[in-house]
Amino acid sequence: MKTSFRLFLMMVLQLAIWGAWAPKIFPYMGMLGFAPWQQSLVGSAWGVAALVGIFFSNQFADRNFSAERFLAASHLIGGVALVGTAFATTFWPFFICYLIFSLVYVPTLSVTNSIAFANLRDPAGEFGPVRMGGTVGWVLVSWPFVFLLGAHATAEQTRWIFLVAAILSFAFAAYSLTLPHTPLASDERYARCFGHAVTFGRTHAEVIVPSAFLAQSLSGAVTALHQLSLEYLKLAFEGGGKSMSEQV
Repeated sequence: MKTSFRLFLMMVLQLAIWGAWAPKIFPYMGMLGFAPWQQSLVGSAWGVAALVGIFFSNQFADRNFSAERFLAASHLIGGVALVGTAFATTFWPFFICYLIFSLVYVPTLSVTNSIAFANLRDPAGEFGPVRMGGTVGWVLVSWPFVFLLGAHATAEQTRWIFLVAAILSFAFAAYSLTLPHTPLASDERYARCFGHAVTFGRTHAEVIVPSAFLAQSLSGAVTALHQLSLEYLKLAFEGGGKSMSEQV
């Protein structure tokens, strides 16, 4: 099989995992009865994962493990975490499983790009069509859920967004071991395989992308605190009104 097509399938699976649950996660949390601050906290998990990924994926794992083995291990753990997320019906188990998934999934977004750049003969010319596989994977998986899980879908039906994502994650873990061997990263390899332009892009992506996720995380945390304060004020107001009515 041609290397570019193998990398195209890699991108299909990578984004299909994300696309399976992303459009329906917030309606699903509403079905489980999660408060707005709890949903905001779940939404901040990717910001935390991106910040951790700066140190773990780009600085440690990238220099101690071959990229395809790192992908396999990450998606195996991520698949288990997604199964836990699917069957968690209370907030904290759901949040912990989702956070574990985020911690192992978010770094793989940059690792798949690294694998593609390292194994394409002409990265500047071939990466675009390969990366389009991500769009194909997202559409193929997310659109059926959008149409099948309508307004009357139950929580038991909607949990399949995570189960399908878990199945795809396990499949990707196995497929990762068939990808072209991408050895340990080094500054020399980046300079040789990627060229100065790609190295520049990666260096800035390590700052810009995590910063974007961190901003999302901080926004989610602020929203969660805001919702908590509103609920506290509401309880305090209702309690004060009840006490006044009792006195009367």
